[in-house]
Amino acid sequence: MRTFLRRLAILDYLKRSRVPRTTGDILQHLRDADYVDNETSEPAALRLVQRDLNFLLGEVDEDGEPDNPFGLTVEQGPRRTLYWALEPWSDMRFDWERMPAFMALTLGMTGKHLAPILPAGTRDELAWFLEQAERRLSQAHRGLRPHHYGRLKDSVEFFQRGHALQAAPYDPLVLDTLYRAIILGRMLGFEYRSARGLSTYRVHVYGVAILLPKLYLVARKDDGETLQTFLVHRIHSAWLEPGSARVDPGFNLRQWLESGEMEMYLDPADRDLYTLRLTFPSRTLRPGLLDDLRDSPISPDQTLTKDAQGNWHLTARVRRTVQLRHWLLSVADVARIDAPDCIRQDVKTLLHTILAQQKDT
Repeated sequence: MRTFLRRLAILDYLKRSRVPRTTGDILQHLRDADYVDNETSEPAALRLVQRDLNFLLGEVDEDGEPDNPFGLTVEQGPRRTLYWALEPWSDMRFDWERMPAFMALTLGMTGKHLAPILPAGTRDELAWFLEQAERRLSQAHRGLRPHHYGRLKDSVEFFQRGHALQAAPYDPLVLDTLYRAIILGRMLGFEYRSARGLSTYRVHVYGVAILLPKLYLVARKDDGETLQTFLVHRIHSAWLEPGSARVDPGFNLRQWLESGEMEMYLDPADRDLYTLRLTFPSRTLRPGLLDDLRDSPISPDQTLTKDAQGNWHLTARVRRTVQLRHWLLSVADVARIDAPDCIRQDVKTLLHTILAQQKDT
């Protein structure tokens, strides 16, 4: 999707230019608009832009000429510099009839599933493209009936199984302000609603984490040293502060999440990894459970082995989290926790509490 938007940005830039632009000019525009990472080396970035321009020229026909669906022109200048332009500027139109169906489908699914969490500006820019994509999907393509491609878009849904919590409504303007703080590298101020009432914060924004059904702001207080998370739907109002955000340049949000920083720990002071060992006796094994564990292991290093008596043994490195305890409860009728003692005790303590709470009075 980012590649598609970057190529649209190239066409828009050339459309608005009244003079031909060099590949270097186009690259600088893309860097300024954050379509190309500033940390990417100049040679690598130029190769990326050149590939985009070659794509926009289109496929080469039998005579060696590109079909050039966008009316892109290129001329060679001094020192082998290439100059790019779109002509005529005022009459340029995108040929939506030639949009590949897979691209229209991608745009259609983007609008359906991602629009609620996209910045408002991005939604506005994409609105026309999404409308044209819907129109393209409604047309026949290569002998297929008009509804065939639309059927796929309508047949893919995100859903949370079980007794799913309903997503809390959040203010789209607040989410837009968070995105603007990230894009502009500015500090963020906001009012946050908690059990103690409204509190005002001034933070350096590290990112937005989507842990369905909730959205979280990941940030560091201006006077703090550690990262904190804030529920987006509890942010009452948000604004950009005048100062620049100070964010660790080596920070990676996905790595931070995968390290377990947003897990719900049974003991906040204990984030160690433990070797979990379970036994599934053959007499109590549920049909399909082993297949589920093979398909969706509880950790990347999970192992499943079978002994001579037909019992199965699971080994995995895990942390003491609420999520793990819930999962162990779901298999407690068919599995025995062999180790470690602390995780077995976590489950037993909860079971005793449940029994005491549900005891007849």
